[in-house]
Amino acid sequence: MQLTIDKVPKTYPNGPQALKEVSLAIPSGTFGPLGPHGAGKSTLMRCVATLQEPDTGAIQFGDIDVQAAPHALRKTLGYLPQDFGVYKEGTAGDLPDHFRRPEGHRRWAGA
Repeated sequence: MQLTIDKVPKTYPNGPQALKEVSLAIPSGTFGPLGPHGAGKSTLMRCVATLQEPDTGAIQFGDIDVQAAPHALRKTLGYLPQDFGVYKEGTAGDLPDHFRRPEGHRRWAGA
């Protein structure tokens, strides 16, 4: 499924503008943003993963309108953030696999 991001800005309440009208189309596959510290990579990924909302613009994943149907997106898209908490139910080796699985398909290796 193609990921389409159309004119997505994000300015935080304390003033910094993390994204400035980002527009791009990413074909099916496994991709991740690269860039220097402060470039907006984490902010963009959090917007795509529905962990925070962009100021305006549109994000489409296949036929899913990300802002309008976040639960539909979470059933399809796995997200592995750079920093995440630890859960006592799993091991350190289980965590990366757990987080990259779509919502509803997550399970611990021993479960």
